[in-house]
Amino acid sequence: QLEMEEKLQSMPSTSETAEQDTIDDDEHVKLHPNTQAQCWDGFHTSHSTGNFFKPRRYIMKCFPCILDHCATENSTQMERPKRLVLEVGCGSGSSCLPILRNCAENTIILACDCSAKAVDVCKSVVQSSTDAKNFGAFVSDPSLESDESDTSFAQDVKRAHVQLM
Repeated sequence: QLEMEEKLQSMPSTSETAEQDTIDDDEHVKLHPNTQAQCWDGFHTSHSTGNFFKPRRYIMKCFPCILDHCATENSTQMERPKRLVLEVGCGSGSSCLPILRNCAENTIILACDCSAKAVDVCKSVVQSSTDAKNFGAFVSDPSLESDESDTSFAQDVKRAHVQLM
């Protein structure tokens, strides 16, 4: 029985538990996607030249499946289907550039980020570095629940894809 009393005394009181829940709620606000987007907007505003992240030249070596996905050597111009690469969390566009430079003309790259400023930087970097006719960038956050956003992530992707066609 003494053992049971000691366990009960060591358990937090209801007020302590409520205080811990409040701290958890505050942490939840910091981690909410809209708050994260604001933080990334601030970061990309501070690093708006796009030079903060250099192009990720290694990406094609680390992910050769991207080249495989874009490959069309065995098909004629008429048979070539449009290939689509979707980059989620594009940031400054440092991963988009090597893909655009290495993939065939029939590849469309759609890039999205939760930060509007990041998307602006990405568009600027890509347009100044390469032919961007097969490139589109848009603001969207797949982590948002449907009631937290005007459109779903799938709708945003479809809209961006249609705009490039």
